Amino acid sequence: MDGVTVKVLRGEFIVPGVTLRLHFKHEAALDALQPGWNANPKESNRLLFAFALDILKQNYPDLTEDALLDQCGLADVGGIIGAALPQSGYSRRPLDREKPIGSPDPSSSAGSSTPPAGDPATSST
Repeated sequence: MDGVTVKVLRGEFIVPGVTLRLHFKHEAALDALQPGWNANPKESNRLLFAFALDILKQNYPDLTEDALLDQCGLADVGGIIGAALPQSGYSRRPLDREKPIGSPDPSSSAGSSTPPAGDPATSST
């Protein structure tokens, strides 16, 4: 599969996107990527490692857990997942859960556009 080349501690991989099968199989790992997820860090690391391994197995079906453990550092696992997710349509969410996605910063002028004609805010009646 096509993908993004990611250099790891001892080599490099072409990282493909995440299929729906992998998405559903690794929902707990995807949850672990969310801000505020309160799981045991050891458990999160293992979930993310298993997710990264399955992502890579799409292009490297003979890759074993032992081989990946010998080739990657912990930061490389994040790099593999970080390369795969955007290819599959995942996007980052804002860390501020009070602010909806795409809402303008209240201190900027981006949200101060003129309302459309006929809008009750512009009506003089």
